[in-house]
Amino acid sequence: MGQWEYPPPTIIRVVAETITSQSIPVETNCIYLAEQGLLKPEPKVSPELPSQTIQIIFTFLGSLNDLWMYDILSSEWTWLSGNTTANVNGVYGVQRNSSRSVYPGSRYDHQISFDASRNCLYVFGGWGYPQSGSTEGLFQSSPADTHLMVVIVVLNDLWRFNLSSSEWTWLSGSSVGGVLGRYGTQGVSSPTNYPGARRDHTLVVDSSSNRLYLFGGHGRAQSTTGVS
Repeated sequence: MGQWEYPPPTIIRVVAETITSQSIPVETNCIYLAEQGLLKPEPKVSPELPSQTIQIIFTFLGSLNDLWMYDILSSEWTWLSGNTTANVNGVYGVQRNSSRSVYPGSRYDHQISFDASRNCLYVFGGWGYPQSGSTEGLFQSSPADTHLMVVIVVLNDLWRFNLSSSEWTWLSGSSVGGVLGRYGTQGVSSPTNYPGARRDHTLVVDSSSNRLYLFGGHGRAQSTTGVS
């Protein structure tokens, strides 16, 4: 197993992509990740830190879940849904039940598609906050510190926002992150099939056939073999 080679004291700044693109389980010891070579830190010496202390600092602006509308004629913005704070966990409720009290968690690298025939928006996946468990912040480890760090996860939840009623509906997918896909038989639909958690995919609506099409991205396939 690899060893840390940075002289103490050390600050290590880690970009979110470095960790989460490896589809790390939600609760993971970051020191173990470092030993496995899954973190690629940039070492910087800090005289303020005590000896033998390693800090992993996640630098974020904050993930958001606010939905806005811009009226081109009036040049005015309208806040339609979501929170005024960042890094918010989703409130899922009961699947396929519409409500103003449910909403997707903060996220990025997701996809959104507009269905003109139903006047609604569809949102799928991305990096973000499921029903519980994700956080963005400071992890600190020393010989006496064995805390676990919870990181943001990749999602496979599908949501619909009705622009007429301002209600969200959790349509499909999981309320937790990092889910593997369940493919079934190619060309055969099934209520037990679903795509794995992912981001940077493509999502389009075909209103004439009442279907959504999802393609590719970076995330979780049916197998955990290789980097997912």
